[in-house]
Amino acid sequence: MDAKPYVLFKPIRDQVLEINGKLGLTAKEFIKSGEDTFSVKALLNSYEKNIQEISGDESDTLYNPAELLGRC
Repeated sequence: MDAKPYVLFKPIRDQVLEINGKLGLTAKEFIKSGEDTFSVKALLNSYEKNIQEISGDESDTLYNPAELLGRC
């Protein structure tokens, strides 16, 4: 299967959020890349606003949100 990660990420995320909601659970959503961690919400917002570079939580390294979400 040659699907980009985002094509699989969104429906899986939506299902997990729905299940968590039915169970009354909340979860911290983040993506780990190398030594950095990114809030899923922040990544999605950055991608939607066409922001080209963001830094990770643990370093000053700049990343492209689209690449982290598998949209490139």
